[in-house]
Amino acid sequence: MAKRLGYSLGKTNYILKAVIEKGLVKAERFAISDNKLGYRYVLTPAGIQTRIQLTEKFIERKKQEYEQLSKELQQLREL
Repeated sequence: MAKRLGYSLGKTNYILKAVIEKGLVKAERFAISDNKLGYRYVLTPAGIQTRIQLTEKFIERKKQEYEQLSKELQQLREL
């Protein structure tokens, strides 16, 4: 995971521990796996709700940006 994110292993572990402690993600060991160090990270209901809220805020911000750009474009056309 650290390699895919482009983060150091220490940074990745620090972040994972924080989101696990906050209750947004839970870590589960793979029951049937040759790699007993393998974990699966699952969003908890609280994590899903937080993700939904962040997505809603992102969409609202993009809508506002679009409206602002539309106003600026209209002003430029009126010049």
